Amino acid sequence: MPSFQMLPNPAQNRACIQMDNIDINEVKVQVFTIFGTPVTGIYQQISKADSKVNLYFPDVPEGIYLVRIRSREFDQTQRLKIQR
Repeated sequence: MPSFQMLPNPAQNRACIQMDNIDINEVKVQVFTIFGTPVTGIYQQISKADSKVNLYFPDVPEGIYLVRIRSREFDQTQRLKIQR
């Protein structure tokens, strides 16, 4: 089953998403406030050899955010804390 982890968490200005058991071409990564307001969203092509996505948060205030990763095969959400 596909899964992902974000490191570091809590993050300061960036986080790396490492996806495991991925056999897909494209993912959509969305970041929301805990109230559901979109902060950012990206589409990225990935492969088994390079299944990482880097997120950058230089202008995002401290707080708790939801990171959602979607593809045709899965849809998962995890919490990310931004702390400076």
